Amino acid sequence: MVYEAGGRADKRGNVYENRYLAHLLLKLVSEEMSAVVVEPAGENANAYEYYTISPDNKKTYYQCKGSNGALDYWRPSDLK
Repeated sequence: MVYEAGGRADKRGNVYENRYLAHLLLKLVSEEMSAVVVEPAGENANAYEYYTISPDNKKTYYQCKGSNGALDYWRPSDLK
């Protein structure tokens, strides 16, 4: 299914993304993470929604997309 901009699926996707960000921020407050960077600017701006840095400086990247363009599934080769 292709999501229409501003449609029900788009709104639910935004709610999910916001809730997951809140989950990550709670981990930051509890010192399970050293940093949460939200939608960074630059050449990777569209590659991920946010990334976290653990206390041992490991970066973990997060992407909250429900669809892959016109496809409703993801293949490992689609992840860059």
